[in-house]
Amino acid sequence: MNDIQDELEKVTGFSDGSPIPANVIPIPAGAITYTMAAKIIFTAFAEKRTMFIRGGIAHEIRRGSMDTLHPVEPERFCSIIERLGKRVARREEDKEGNLKWRSSRFPSGAAKVLLSTEEARTLLPTIRQLSNCAIITPDGKTLSQGYHDFHGGTYISTGGEIPEIPLDRAVKELVDILRDFNFTTPSDKSRAVALLISPALKMGGHITDDFPLDFAEANASQSGKTYRQKLVARLYNEAPSAIVPPRGGVGSLDESVSKALIQGRPFIAIDNIRGKIDSQILESAIRGHGRVT
Repeated sequence: MNDIQDELEKVTGFSDGSPIPANVIPIPAGAITYTMAAKIIFTAFAEKRTMFIRGGIAHEIRRGSMDTLHPVEPERFCSIIERLGKRVARREEDKEGNLKWRSSRFPSGAAKVLLSTEEARTLLPTIRQLSNCAIITPDGKTLSQGYHDFHGGTYISTGGEIPEIPLDRAVKELVDILRDFNFTTPSDKSRAVALLISPALKMGGHITDDFPLDFAEANASQSGKTYRQKLVARLYNEAPSAIVPPRGGVGSLDESVSKALIQGRPFIAIDNIRGKIDSQILESAIRGHGRVT
């Protein structure tokens, strides 16, 4: 942040010697350029960790039972900018030539331009994933609640220290989760156990390649297919984002998958499949490409 502060010192004053007050969010107008306002505004958002950049677009985290990511629209920007703890004001000059800062609402037109500036893309911290539990990195570090500049940007909603458990006990307790399921073959059970730990390996950056799709099939209804997948998510203090494949009407499977991906939650479940699944976005999402457009 020191480099940002040094840059701000170059733009927070004018040739007439009048500085931008430290408690003011300036509205771009007159001598206040969009670049100048963007540096001040997005530096403040970056320090508070309340706005992030994802795919070149500004996002915010909306709180709920499960926090989700949402792109920031200009109208929304005009509202959340007032939460920075500073006064939104316009620089004006009276008839006597005296400069003053008049409090005002932030205009949506200016918000639209600011969200498209280079400063928004470079000053805001990046974010790639949300997690509702602590994460262990490849170097053994535990990431707890808050934002972390890790794996493209990670925000952890809840989670503290992870207790150390002996390996033999950990293996036994993981396998015991599946003790009530009757798998067709030992290899099916082996894959089910692997799917219990795969999310931790992915979120922690231990694997960056293709990610396994958990496909459940049974010879009878109510046999626990969805329940087992919910158990996997529950290990991570999560609940899957449920998608029902559309059968006519508005929308498509790609559209539903896209919405779930944008929200940033780590688990997506497509339930009660009938027939063929054809989704290029879903196929790309589980590949090791890094980001899906």
